[in-house]
Amino acid sequence: MTTRGAKTAAIIQSVIQTCPLNVTNVWQYLVSVLRRSTAVREKPEAFLPWNYTGEEEMAKAPPLAA
Repeated sequence: MTTRGAKTAAIIQSVIQTCPLNVTNVWQYLVSVLRRSTAVREKPEAFLPWNYTGEEEMAKAPPLAA
């Protein structure tokens, strides 16, 4: 594993562990973030686990590309 890979893994693990602390479903959170990647790039702070709004945001998400 590279140093960059280790840092990336640490960030992902931290986000995953933060979800339950904020009563956020990890799977739904990750799916929502991946579906809305353009919005995440534009406003990443809105997608932090403690700012994540949940299902109502997923309903607005565009469908996954085929």
